Amino acid sequence: MRRVAAWLMAALLLMTVFGALAEEYYPEMTVVNCEDWVSLRQSPDKSSKRLKKVPLGATVTECTRVSGNFFRCQYEGVQGYVLAEYLRANTSVLPPLGADGALGEMKVVNCQAWVSLRRTPSTTADRIAKVPLGATVSNCSRATDRFIYCEYNGVKGYVLSEYLMSAGAASSAQQVLSFGKVALNANVNGYTVVAARSWGSSSETMRLACFDSLGRKCWSRDVAVPYATELDSTAAFIGGTQEAPMVMAYNAAEGLYALDLVTGTEQWLVSRSMVDLGGSLSWAVRADGTMYIGGYYGPDPVAISADGAVLWEADARHDAYWMTEISLTSEYVVTSYDCIDGPEASGRIGYTYDGKMSWVEWD
Repeated sequence: MRRVAAWLMAALLLMTVFGALAEEYYPEMTVVNCEDWVSLRQSPDKSSKRLKKVPLGATVTECTRVSGNFFRCQYEGVQGYVLAEYLRANTSVLPPLGADGALGEMKVVNCQAWVSLRRTPSTTADRIAKVPLGATVSNCSRATDRFIYCEYNGVKGYVLSEYLMSAGAASSAQQVLSFGKVALNANVNGYTVVAARSWGSSSETMRLACFDSLGRKCWSRDVAVPYATELDSTAAFIGGTQEAPMVMAYNAAEGLYALDLVTGTEQWLVSRSMVDLGGSLSWAVRADGTMYIGGYYGPDPVAISADGAVLWEADARHDAYWMTEISLTSEYVVTSYDCIDGPEASGRIGYTYDGKMSWVEWD
């Protein structure tokens, strides 16, 4: 088992880093669709205790959707839950164009014909425009972990970030590598796949691209995380098999994506809600495409198949943390840790290929 202190440290970091992230968040919302007032409840349940009555037309703040029916919000210093049907977003206080963290111009990618420009940052919000594949949106800034606030033909709204790429994305492998800290530089079946990370004051972006044997760009995408820590919150590596390689792209806020080598289209996603891999990943890939992955503040090694199935999560059965490397032998998945059963005791743990801990050795 992991050291309790390390677990608490991990929990604290994850609460700090991920706790504020949500698909739908509004700084302010207005109470609507009621006669006189609505209930601010103790929990997201219609039968839970009423903490306050919030009048029609009143403003609640720090609103995060916690389910299909409720928002968690604050009113007069009291935090509670209000039914979503009685709230409307105050769009005048949403992230302004050109605010800190601005992303400039971006292009629509990874769709068949068009993407939705929505009124609020939610997949269920009203569509106010269709933005065609290849079109440019301007004055972009990140609104939530999943949505970009932008402008198209004078109309301002929200687009899912997975469908947008920086319009200034590099047109050569060398330009990508000069973007920042190199994360990947690999030649695969005649293609060159490169990635590099860069950090802002409150964000991390990894630029990822693939080029053919003549140096022509096949595809590119920016993997953006709306926070920055001492860990790498993005990663890229080659997965799949020799006959069918894939590009793996990791976003700590979203999960692990498998991308088609030639087209860059998404094949599958192991989301963060399925398994949280942590930050500053280590990985190794077996010949059959099975991946063994772990990270700081994440679990012990996780086995993921070539088609995106989580096969197992190992348990070190020791106070083992700060994973630094994963390697494979004929019999074992070998993980290296900075600490095993003590702050000065680095070493390795061997797991069998069915996820059972077999041995431990200290340096």
